[in-house]
Amino acid sequence: MDIITVLVTVVLAYTIGAASPAYLIAHWVRGIDIRGVGSGNAGAANTFRQVGMAAGLTVLVVDALKGVIAVLTPGLLGAPEGAAFVAAIAVVVGHNWSVFLGFRGGKGVATVLGVSLAMIPGITIIAAIPAALVIALTRNVVLGGALGFLLLNALTIATGQPGPLVALCLFLSVIIVTTHLAGTWRQYLEALRTRQWQRMLWVE
Repeated sequence: MDIITVLVTVVLAYTIGAASPAYLIAHWVRGIDIRGVGSGNAGAANTFRQVGMAAGLTVLVVDALKGVIAVLTPGLLGAPEGAAFVAAIAVVVGHNWSVFLGFRGGKGVATVLGVSLAMIPGITIIAAIPAALVIALTRNVVLGGALGFLLLNALTIATGQPGPLVALCLFLSVIIVTTHLAGTWRQYLEALRTRQWQRMLWVE
């Protein structure tokens, strides 16, 4: 029964992550496919730039809630404690590689934020405050996000959190870095192909 429960929570977590508010809101509000404009990323930052502030903030909140819900669901279903860790990975994978969007999606930052809020709320808030300030002052999401994740991992280790939790934070950070690098590489190739050099100066 435990194995079945774990499998159910993983499938649910992936499905929750795969649901894309960025795609839906961009389609409803502007009639556009968010994957085909701006950075092509189905996430909050690209939605903010292409659709507007209200839409971007909505996507940010919903994507974070996906992480919270996915992590809390195993406990509600009576799954073993470790299932929450697997669900955390599954929801981020679903968000980044959504079956509903042709295995494309966002880059996972907001969803990981939701996961960490559910699992280590105090540390997450402490790490998020300076990250948010950097984003507000520099308008650079990548710089602020990088600072936030560095602080999150450093504080998780420094405060003596359990080994599995430290490993989860590091693993999710690797997923985000890998996704960002892959996205950046695609943008550079597209910029070179179309000779739109200005796109190489701004990476989401």
